Amino acid sequence: MQQSNYYVITGGPGVGKTTVLTRLGQRGFTLVPEDARRIIREQVAANGEGVPWLNRELYAQLMLKESKRAYQQAPSGKSAAKPVFLIGD
Repeated sequence: MQQSNYYVITGGPGVGKTTVLTRLGQRGFTLVPEDARRIIREQVAANGEGVPWLNRELYAQLMLKESKRAYQQAPSGKSAAKPVFLIGD
């Protein structure tokens, strides 16, 4: 699936990705939030190893899985006539 109206907002920690997405969401654009923080919170809560400081490979696998899921669930076709913004870390 290729979407010409998908835009990825990327950058290092603290550069304003979330702020930009918040503003875009306030203006009615479709947003696909990043999963990194959620994955880390879930792994820490479960005493899991899927965090970048313990097991980078597992963390990367979890991120890839969730990124694919988010992309597949994002609006497509006529329902995605407006731009769709995704965060990429």
